[in-house]
Amino acid sequence: MPPGIMTYETFSQYRAHINEPLSPFVGKMIDIVGAGDSGYTVAEFFLRESDQKVYREDVAQTGEVRGIRLSGSGSSNADEFKKNVKNNRYAGLSKYFPDGDSKDSKIKPTSKYLAEIAESTEPEKGRFKVRYAEKDARGRIINLDAEYSYTDYIILVL
Repeated sequence: MPPGIMTYETFSQYRAHINEPLSPFVGKMIDIVGAGDSGYTVAEFFLRESDQKVYREDVAQTGEVRGIRLSGSGSSNADEFKKNVKNNRYAGLSKYFPDGDSKDSKIKPTSKYLAEIAESTEPEKGRFKVRYAEKDARGRIINLDAEYSYTDYIILVL
């Protein structure tokens, strides 16, 4: 089983050294903290948008992740993402973003920052409970989410 919290580098090494790299993540919630090319590359992997050789022995029947919470994209829906993404390679990810005001999507974007991680006491909801917050102009945390969100894996791509 992969570690629950990984840097981009650790995640890439893990993925490269396992025959079925997507299998441990099937049915799980993934938080990708930090967008940009590295964050989008991680999202591509989880959404089976990467080159097929990356998946090695995994097949489409393996399944898919439950969802991806993506912090830092600066976009709340598909149209904003297409408009804001700097590298056109990742424009195809827009189909996984909410369409308009719809909350039904594989990618759940947030403009907030990861502020708190704790082990979950409710493993059926996820391995970790997390809270996000906004920051003020000085970088201080404000408006901490009142409710915890649950996730199984956190990939830090800062």
